[in-house]
Amino acid sequence: MNMIKQLTKQQGDKVNIYQRKWYNQFHSLTFDETKAKDFIDWAYNLIGKEPPIKIILDSPMAVQLAINLLKDLRSFSSQLSSQIDSQLSSQLDSQLSSQLDSQLKSQLESQLYSQLSSQLYSQFRSQLESQLYSQLKSQLESQLDSQLSSQLDSQLSSQLDSQLKSQLESQLDSQLYSQLYSQLKSQLESQLSSQLYSQLESQLSSQLYSQLKSQLSSQLYSQLYSQLSSQLYSQLDSQLYSQLKSQLKSQLKSKKLKYYTFDFWGDTSWFGYLAFYDFLYEELFPTVKIPIFEKYREYSKSNINFLVIFDGIAFISKPPVFINFDTENRLHSTHDHAVSYNDDYGLNFVNGVYFDNDLFKKVFKNKISSEEILKIENAEQKAIIIKEYGFEYIFNNLKNKKRVDKQTRKFNKTEKEVDYELFEVEIINGLNSKILKVEWYEKGKKRQTVLGVPSNITDAIEAVAWTCYVTKEHWEKHLIMEA
Repeated sequence: MNMIKQLTKQQGDKVNIYQRKWYNQFHSLTFDETKAKDFIDWAYNLIGKEPPIKIILDSPMAVQLAINLLKDLRSFSSQLSSQIDSQLSSQLDSQLSSQLDSQLKSQLESQLYSQLSSQLYSQFRSQLESQLYSQLKSQLESQLDSQLSSQLDSQLSSQLDSQLKSQLESQLDSQLYSQLYSQLKSQLESQLSSQLYSQLESQLSSQLYSQLKSQLSSQLYSQLYSQLSSQLYSQLDSQLYSQLKSQLKSQLKSKKLKYYTFDFWGDTSWFGYLAFYDFLYEELFPTVKIPIFEKYREYSKSNINFLVIFDGIAFISKPPVFINFDTENRLHSTHDHAVSYNDDYGLNFVNGVYFDNDLFKKVFKNKISSEEILKIENAEQKAIIIKEYGFEYIFNNLKNKKRVDKQTRKFNKTEKEVDYELFEVEIINGLNSKILKVEWYEKGKKRQTVLGVPSNITDAIEAVAWTCYVTKEHWEKHLIMEA
């Protein structure tokens, strides 16, 4: 087969169609539950594993909490209500209700209980009946007498109903509880991501490379990969997935809960990869047939948002119900969550910068004081807030500000003058801070901002130099006009 060095006009005209196809597939925010389950069973089969229990939940946070819950059924429920605040409780409002019993319900906040019930328990029960129970039955038959063995089928429903209700203790005898609990715990010990990734790499990626990618010139490959894969990767992986994972880790850590690594091989973060190979497969090499790619491509349309897999159990998050990006493909909304899930779990981003709920509400729904803005340590958040409120609002609303020093300089050896003013501001009763007002020119327009500087500085130019990590003498000599 000859190396392909350039596209025909007809082929070139279709590049954007495939990019848009997978972009729209993600942004449809639809979820095909049947296809998602088939996808998981197919993937497990690739590594010689039996179809797992599949727990489908509304958000990645619900997935993390469900794993933590099932990881330690005995102690987790009694700690959960104190570990999860009202925000996380409201985020799980419709998911796990029918799964938790009256004892657990009394220990959980009402919103969290109703959420955890409707999905986790009903799914766990129906699948556990057909999988864990069949395994347990074979183990128990050699240990329990024939009468108990014959009663297990009729007693299964009531016993499994009580697993999450009484934490596998009150209605199961100690031997059954011991085996079921240890089996469930062991299943949650080992994630299968590396096995599945290796198998997909050897079976799927190797075929795609040898039969498709290797037939492209390096220049054409780079061009197509940038157009088809990189743009989607930038939006879905570097923005959505990395940001969500980072905030999930932080939120779980603050509640002293464990974060479980998501398995990326089956979620929508691979849509850039699929856009690239879908185009090659259909438009450049239409006679080549790779059945495993066709399966993977079709199953990926289930739109699994996040996935955590163990030996015997898979946890799936549905996609968000709302997501918004700005013109630079950054998560963004100043009105509500930039990404929001059906269980009300969501995260706030403005121009790609994360804001916790309290700060977001204070800045964009209410009013934040000038003093509070100055105390914000995150420089990216502060820059966005200054842009939102404007310099004049912030500076003019500072209380008890007193100018300590003012000096004027030529900006970057031009005739344009800029002022540097140092102010002393009372931040908290009895506690003063120094604020530097800085001016500069950018694209012909004079800009202003305020910066915090050490309280012992009394000279405006020394304060400017301090923000540039140089001495006053060095700044004056080299005319470094930036802060």
